[in-house]
Amino acid sequence: ALHILDTEPDRLDRLRENIGLARAAVREAGIEVAAHPTPIIGFAPFSAARLRAMHRHLVKMGLLVPLVAYPGGAHSLNFRLVVTSEHTAGDIDRLQHALIDAMQASEPTRTAVR
Repeated sequence: ALHILDTEPDRLDRLRENIGLARAAVREAGIEVAAHPTPIIGFAPFSAARLRAMHRHLVKMGLLVPLVAYPGGAHSLNFRLVVTSEHTAGDIDRLQHALIDAMQASEPTRTAVR
């Protein structure tokens, strides 16, 4: 890994750019994420049931967005995105739109009170 950084410094620049783009895309999708400059983006904005529904929807859309359980964590389930230097702006845009779609598709239905 260090050899790659020495011989291909543009990868680190692309990674830093993609981290910013991905964090902004997730925030613009309506999900709060920390402003950390790391390539791992974790979030758990909804109930475990809704996160599972979102995960199923994202998988159907062909996106790998791991849904993980951290024993003793603040939330029972968390999405854990990992951004790389090889992701494209198009990949990140697709993620943003897929998150929006998954949130809408997993939104609990409301029944009318009569």
